[in-house]
Formats: sequence, structure tokens, C-alpha cells
Amino acid sequence: MDSSTLNSALTNNATDVQNFFQGAALNGFAASLDTSVDTYTNAATGAFKVDLSSIAANNSDLTTQINDFEAGYIASQQTQLTAMYTQAESALESLTTTMDQINALLTTNSSSNG
Repeated sequence: MDSSTLNSALTNNATDVQNFFQGAALNGFAASLDTSVDTYTNAATGAFKVDLSSIAANNSDLTTQINDFEAGYIASQQTQLTAMYTQAESALESLTTTMDQINALLTTNSSSNG
């Protein structure tokens, strides 16, 4: 911005400068700028408010989906896997007992045959 041109306009055409910013019926540049900015910043209907509300709703929906997934699918998978682990643990314990019995039989047979 050229300050000398602005100073000249304010000195020589102050009314024109005022009309540019304010307008004859408050419809000048300032009012136009206010209207344009208000479409984004209005606390009730502005684009920023609408976007924030939309983001909050999406966040709430995603939180609900995560909670449902954890309560439904993950809990049932945990129950199922715990049952499978318990069965595997029991099978391993019985395998140890069976191996001990087989080793005892083999030791008895090798002593008898020896």
C-alpha cells in the first residue's frame, strides 16, 4: 500500500474514502467483509461451527463403534481363545502323564528283557 496515495485520498477525498469503507447505507467494503467473514465465524451457523459439530458427531459415532467392537467381537474372541488355550494346556498335561507312563513301561520291559 502506498502511504502517500492513502494520505492524499484521506486529505482530499475523505468522504469518498468513508463511503468506500462504510457505504451510504452501511453497505460498503467493511459491511461486505463482515458478511463474508461471518459465513465462517458465526457462532450458530458459521462454517467453522458446522464443521466442528460434524467432527464431534463423527467422533461420537466412532467411539460407539469402537466400544461395540470391543464388547462384541473382541470379548467373544477372548472367551473362545481362552477356552482353546485351556484345552491345549490340558492336552499338554495329559501328554506329560502319558509320556511318563510309556517311559515307565519301556524301562520295565528293558529290565525284564535284559
